[in-house]
Amino acid sequence: MSEPFGMAQEAERRKRETGIGLATVRADRIAPKRVAWVWPGRIPAGKVTMLDGDPGLGKSCITIDLTARVSTASPFPDGHKLDKARCVLLLSAEDGVEDTIVPRLQAAGANRKLVTIVDHVADDGGPRPVELPADIDRIEKWCASLIYADDDSPDAFWTTPGLVIIDPLTAFLAGEVNAHRDQDVRRVLFRLKVMAEETGCAVVCVRHLNKAPGTNPLYRGGGSIGIIGAARSGLLVGVDPDDEDRRILAVSKSNLAAKAPSLAYRVLGATFRHGDEQIPTVRIAWDGASEHTAEDLLGRPVERSAPKQDAAEDFLRNALGKEARPVAWLQKLAKDKRISWSTVKRAKDALEVIVERRGEEGRRGGGAWWWRLPAGQLQLKETATDTTPDGALNPDPESAGQDPDSEAPAVKETTDHERP
Repeated sequence: MSEPFGMAQEAERRKRETGIGLATVRADRIAPKRVAWVWPGRIPAGKVTMLDGDPGLGKSCITIDLTARVSTASPFPDGHKLDKARCVLLLSAEDGVEDTIVPRLQAAGANRKLVTIVDHVADDGGPRPVELPADIDRIEKWCASLIYADDDSPDAFWTTPGLVIIDPLTAFLAGEVNAHRDQDVRRVLFRLKVMAEETGCAVVCVRHLNKAPGTNPLYRGGGSIGIIGAARSGLLVGVDPDDEDRRILAVSKSNLAAKAPSLAYRVLGATFRHGDEQIPTVRIAWDGASEHTAEDLLGRPVERSAPKQDAAEDFLRNALGKEARPVAWLQKLAKDKRISWSTVKRAKDALEVIVERRGEEGRRGGGAWWWRLPAGQLQLKETATDTTPDGALNPDPESAGQDPDSEAPAVKETTDHERP
């Protein structure tokens, strides 16, 4: 892995302006470079990597394991090791710091002096959560500081940034960013890309999978396809098809090298002593190479015990499989099929259905609400859809939240945030 900030001068050259607002550089003025890696074939330095998988499979434990290896320059499971220990910045929205993150770091053997956990942002308005892309500049400045000081000693020691973990990505997106809108997520990922290039850090973003069927891993990560499109490397975790108690880490996308072999791992219980107390936690135990691919991991059916929601998801796949539909049409069809609208809305969230308003000429109130499936879920089935409902095609936006047995309210003007 090369030293971070090696691209700083080069970036300044790239900012040469043409007089029309474009920062350009001639190709013959750029010296070619090898791709630098934190973990060869899996996590490139100075780039964005996506780590996808269902809940409960150890994605966050893997990020802790990576943190331990980066912060101590310990060998990775395939034997590769960094030239020296590097610091890690961890943004976690789901795990407690004291009872989960720190115990896992301890069990993994991390050098906790080189691990910084972001709690919140403190600005003129008081404490608030981290928001992307607004706070990416703050992350970059932290990486640029390059210094860690031991609180118990006046001496400071220098190190370099190696890894930024965002777990999960969608929890840190600003309110105006729609995770399902390609333009929105590509703006965020572009800013993360620039930050990674400028600092030399590897950025690893964690995502949950959507509930759509299919074995193409590029369409299974939550949110827009633009998220994995912008990443240079993609990793996927899943249950080993041959062993219910074992997990697999596979490469789902690799733009910078041939796909590295899949690796098996187990999530094991662990304890460590803190003072007079034994603290339980978990750790990753790597279990060798595996021949299973990312596609193999997605071929296994998702085990669920919610037949009503399963039926509602099938209903939406059939109704939206070929084209978008207005919400009022869907409400009428769901009522005819005796499917609760509240269950349909839960199915909408599970399938990552995209909600949008479509205006109509001469109509007040901004038009009607429509639902559509993400591109990767279209035309999944050749099932005929009942297109007979005679309900109005231009619903009141608020009517999407109504119980199917209640009367639809009169149409009125609404604001853009009143979405179904």
